[in-house]
Amino acid sequence: MIEIGQHGRYFPQVLFPNNNDLDIADLVDRKFLRHESFALATLHAHLPIPNDLAYRSKTGLDALTTDQDRWNRPPFDVGVFEVPNMLGFEGRELGTIGMRHFLELPVADALKSLAKTQHKGHVPRQQAGQRASNESFQHISNGEGYALIGKHAPKQDRKSIMQGGPKAWRRVGVRDFDMQLVGDRLQEFSRIHEELVSEGMKASALDKITCQNLYRFLFSKLLFPPLRNTDRQDPYSLKVQIEGLVRVLTTPGVWIDFSRVEWRLRLGQIIFQIPGDSVEGVSRLEADVERRWLYLQVLLSLELLVRLDATLRIGMVDTSREKIITPHEMHHFNRLRNTKVDWDLILARRFLDHVQVRSKTNTNGPSIVVQPQNNGLLSRLKNRLSISGIESPLGTLNTVLVPRRGHMQLEGLLRFARALDWPNVDKLEENLRSKFEQLSGSKASTEMFYSTPINSPLAILNVSSKSYFDSIGSSASKTSPSGNSSVRLHKADAFHLGGWLSRSWLTGLVLPGEPTSYLLMSSLLENDDEALTKLEDLVLLHGGFVLENRSFWSKACIVGRVAGCYHGGAECMGWVSSPSIKPLNEVGKPLENGWVELNVQNPPALRRRPRIEDGQKMAGDSHFLGPGERKVMATEFMMPQDRALDALLSAEARFKSLCLTSSSKRITTTENHESQLRTAIATFDITLPDATEPQSIDIPLTYDVQFVAAHPCRPPYGHAVLKMPAADKHAVGNSHERLPAHPLHITYTYELKSLSDIFATSPPKIPNPSASPDEYGGPWVIDARGSSDKDFLIRCWCAQNGRHALVARADKVCLSCCVREARALEVGIIIRIGEKG
Repeated sequence: MIEIGQHGRYFPQVLFPNNNDLDIADLVDRKFLRHESFALATLHAHLPIPNDLAYRSKTGLDALTTDQDRWNRPPFDVGVFEVPNMLGFEGRELGTIGMRHFLELPVADALKSLAKTQHKGHVPRQQAGQRASNESFQHISNGEGYALIGKHAPKQDRKSIMQGGPKAWRRVGVRDFDMQLVGDRLQEFSRIHEELVSEGMKASALDKITCQNLYRFLFSKLLFPPLRNTDRQDPYSLKVQIEGLVRVLTTPGVWIDFSRVEWRLRLGQIIFQIPGDSVEGVSRLEADVERRWLYLQVLLSLELLVRLDATLRIGMVDTSREKIITPHEMHHFNRLRNTKVDWDLILARRFLDHVQVRSKTNTNGPSIVVQPQNNGLLSRLKNRLSISGIESPLGTLNTVLVPRRGHMQLEGLLRFARALDWPNVDKLEENLRSKFEQLSGSKASTEMFYSTPINSPLAILNVSSKSYFDSIGSSASKTSPSGNSSVRLHKADAFHLGGWLSRSWLTGLVLPGEPTSYLLMSSLLENDDEALTKLEDLVLLHGGFVLENRSFWSKACIVGRVAGCYHGGAECMGWVSSPSIKPLNEVGKPLENGWVELNVQNPPALRRRPRIEDGQKMAGDSHFLGPGERKVMATEFMMPQDRALDALLSAEARFKSLCLTSSSKRITTTENHESQLRTAIATFDITLPDATEPQSIDIPLTYDVQFVAAHPCRPPYGHAVLKMPAADKHAVGNSHERLPAHPLHITYTYELKSLSDIFATSPPKIPNPSASPDEYGGPWVIDARGSSDKDFLIRCWCAQNGRHALVARADKVCLSCCVREARALEVGIIIRIGEKG
């Protein structure tokens, strides 16, 4: 079924309407998260990490779990989630994804345009002039006239605002500020958050700072006050402050929009980039100002979150009406918000929960001049030649961001490495633990590892530049697999825990989505000196690499999805380890250590709009009573079983090699580095029933298809017989006996296929699941039981023909449920795996 949520979101659910057993709720089509830190990838509620994991950390998993629970306080409900659902990123079967993740891929965050970042009930801009100013935008006095702010205000040029100085900041309602003020306020919020956590869930920020002081700081230090006060009874009320913050943060073009996937990874690059690196075309001034402007956005987001959390606490414990924000007022605030502000709140929550702000012990260092922007040639030249040592009007941020749960993040990284059977993982763990022991020694050691001088050069890219961050959205969502997807690593040394990627992960400042998997692998490589020496420091995050006679693949790469099921494969957080697959080059020799990226195409579009947007029609197409008015008889049901596959002519398959041939297509990665794409061709030996010798078949992996793990089921209690007994006799079964499968209505058609049918001289036409019922004869159920080679072969065949597939294990899900789920997902191929019999 489809549950319709807020902002036009659809939430697919799997239900067993005639089964009330409690253990049905435990059936999921995905793997549970293996570590607490992996939960940073999602905003969805999920079960706690199982305590019976085979892995045990040396610091004690139970202790880490207790520390995690300590920081869990009921927060203000933002009401948004990452798309697709990252809980389903790792399906039950290797190389697969969950049903919900699959359905949400066509509507992923990375594919949404700026127009879709508004809430469903927002006021269209063309109608803004017909509404009162407080419904769409607002005028505020900035000392030199008026500023127009709000989500329907004119769009601003972010670069000119950042570099234009106080005069330009006034246009968006921001006062002249310095970084010392920002740093002190961040430290204050960090300290208050720690105190509130220790005092319990009923404690509120208003117990530490009065509402009047919150108002004075906000509108005398950071923002200009509104021209018209919307609360005549209490001009210092929280709702006045919340409204002012929301309007400033929703002004188009001024701030970073973290609802866009490319910015979620770039967040760490802006904040944690280590000194000494620069990018051609980006001046030191531009890099410095962008980082400072982001800190201001973080502070404003924290100001908003603290006030919203305070209203939540007041509603929980205080019944005095003058302090409670009414539902009508909250509805008004929700209309002022947009998805960009929602993600600002998510960033603020992660910042408070995972990052501690401290003062630097050594604040000496050069700074740079910030001058109003001028587009002239002389001005641009002066910007690039700014002399250090001159005090900046913004000042210097004399703070350092250190992790609150650094050991938890470290354990997650080591868990990731062991799950993938990483080479020399014991040596890696010993090295990382020794560094963390130094961190616990003194405050100076902590600063040495985590501090990033705000006046240092910053390797950051322009928003308009052609870089990895401009294409990560489409690539990560599987819509542009051969896109530009590179990022440069920085090797860890005795004084640094890698570069900005490692710092992002180890501090826990990670926003939900696929960037979590990129941060894990990048952090692993940056802190493994031997591995990074053998590989290039330019990582192709949507490809794979060969290291010490084994290969590792991102699940954004088709090889990771088809090869994950092969002998010895392992998967964790979007990466697949394939110890038995050693890729070959064009002449049949093993590839040397290094990165590879494949040239693949998007699968053929079989329908116009995403299946998930069909809503309840999808639920009706998979109803267990079939279509129609639900008036059915027992004779209209069948009970398909795997024994029907045993009657098919079987064939044997054996994987032979994976050849990665050079392609004529090249891509330009970060810093104008060219990377040659390769074409993957898998070779198998297939022995058909009527053949005496195996034949070799080459299968190119042409299309970027997906494999969905079938949702497990549990057939109801009952007894089934092959033949109807005599009229005077009744079938007798055990009281604890279950049916071999769920009943399937006769309107659900399907076809059984074997390897002999698929690879015959004249193979049948592949079905189109989006066609009309008259043209579509149902999904193919292909028998791949008994061998991982067969599973590997059929997956490669799907990649060759551009067809998504449902992977169903025989002892976990019955054929009836497979057929119904395939109909719901509009997937035309069911790969039946597991043991025979």
